[in-house]
Amino acid sequence: MRSTNAMIQSGLKGIGMPTISAHSQALDSMSLPLDLLVASLLVYVFVLRKRAGAVLLDLGRIRKRDFLLLLGGFWLFNGVFQILTGHRPYYGIACLLLSTGLYIAATQRLLICQKGIVATGGPFGLRLLRWEDILSYDLGDRGTLGLVLRKKGWTAFGKQVPFDDRQRVEALMDSRLPKLNDHVAG
Repeated sequence: MRSTNAMIQSGLKGIGMPTISAHSQALDSMSLPLDLLVASLLVYVFVLRKRAGAVLLDLGRIRKRDFLLLLGGFWLFNGVFQILTGHRPYYGIACLLLSTGLYIAATQRLLICQKGIVATGGPFGLRLLRWEDILSYDLGDRGTLGLVLRKKGWTAFGKQVPFDDRQRVEALMDSRLPKLNDHVAG
């Protein structure tokens, strides 16, 4: 008597569907490119943070993305399992790198640095807005930071500046940029 797995495999072949082993082979062949892609993401994030200079003010997480933390935990568990069992170690490494990338995405912070503001956007979810590329700023009534950028116009962040930090943010931004009302009037 054939096993259930063998019957499923022959049934899939009979209707022209790829077999589970074909999916497994495709996944294994994609592991190395996926590893390289996620590793380049991590290098990009670390290089960007280094280029931004020292952090002058950390305004906290931009948005709460707890779902990404849960998803990262799943991929972490999957990667460790794949590596420890020796079943597909390259796939396990890809899972670990993906987990790290999800953790970084879930914990992105709005940072005011020496060379600009590190914010969401860009090719890998982060970008450095250099001081020379920011024309002016506005700290709205609710404390939402908005910027007028040289090339892209107005951009606002979903992060509300905590009430206790608003004066520090305004002092720091005033030392580097004009306010939006000053920019429009001048």
